[in-house]
Amino acid sequence: MLVRVDALRVQHQHTRAWPVYLVDQPRRGRAGNSTVAASLAPAPNDQLFFDQFRIGKWPRYLDNVQFDRKPQTLEQFFRSVMPNTGPYDANIISPAGAALQRRESRRPGRRSA
Repeated sequence: MLVRVDALRVQHQHTRAWPVYLVDQPRRGRAGNSTVAASLAPAPNDQLFFDQFRIGKWPRYLDNVQFDRKPQTLEQFFRSVMPNTGPYDANIISPAGAALQRRESRRPGRRSA
């Protein structure tokens, strides 16, 4: 599977551990290395990322957003986002996400989605 999946355990009411999956789509985030060639041009995507990560509608924050509004925090956020390092490929991403959901729904004690 080309999608990187990190499994974390989250304690729920101190009695049960629930799996949580953070999925990096191919050519994004920590899965940014690609076997597909691409040319990247510099682009000022700050406003796009601010909106896309649901922090607000640039430059206004959403009323209930849980994002520290210090300028240093916003600067660090903009430094951490990573654009696609290759073409978006739904033929890889969608089947991988569906396979993860099928696998998890078969685990003992899980209800199917």
